[in-house]
Amino acid sequence: MRIEETARLFDLVEGEIRKEIPAAQIDNILDNIGLPYSALNTQHLTNGTLGAGDGDILVTLKANHAPTATYVRELRRTLPRMFPAATFYTLPADITTQILNFGLPAPIDVQIESNDANASKAQADKLLAQLRDVPGLTDLRIQQPFDYPTLQVDVDRTKAAQGGYTEQDVSTSVLNTLSGSFQVTPMFFLNWGNMVNYDIVAQTPQYKMDTMQDLENIPINHATRSMPAAAAPANPEILSDLAGVERGHEMEVVNHYTFGAW
Repeated sequence: MRIEETARLFDLVEGEIRKEIPAAQIDNILDNIGLPYSALNTQHLTNGTLGAGDGDILVTLKANHAPTATYVRELRRTLPRMFPAATFYTLPADITTQILNFGLPAPIDVQIESNDANASKAQADKLLAQLRDVPGLTDLRIQQPFDYPTLQVDVDRTKAAQGGYTEQDVSTSVLNTLSGSFQVTPMFFLNWGNMVNYDIVAQTPQYKMDTMQDLENIPINHATRSMPAAAAPANPEILSDLAGVERGHEMEVVNHYTFGAW
């Protein structure tokens, strides 16, 4: 989901939490939605968030509150019924338990290893259905979603060549627009006052790239190479002239385990 839709869902879930827990016993509720702005903060994440459609809700209760387990048990029963399209799981709030879990977002972690991801997913689905029949197990889920939405750009090489463009021209233009120029042309500015290098990045503002039409209208520029100025087209093509954009899906997260030789 878009981050705005996730925030709306969190507001609804928070409202249900406030219905279940009396206001006199709630000290604070904090929503952490999506991934941290800085990649350095991901090392402190133990809640299993993967993207803009994930997040956690931290509920702090006042002293002399009713047993926490009672509220957790009721929320496990009501929230999935109120929001069937969402996945809920409750994590321990204490840092000791999180350390004992080795940073995993669950006290019990079952791993299926294979070179075939689809076969592993099928086996995981089968095992998950069997585990649901085990009394006492709660918050069962598969951590690696297979339905992360994607946009596949397929370049028509014949059309591109007729217009004097290459695959690199198309990919570079799209990458500069969506991710910034630093990916393909790193530039730095040295501040002589503090002797610190700063990254210089050119990128289209995200609020100007919020529809499929905006994506298809990305202008395609020639990559920097030896080309006579007269050979370059006066009016650059746009992405939809040279490529097709289709919706798809893929794995949202991939885990690799490397075992050393003994």
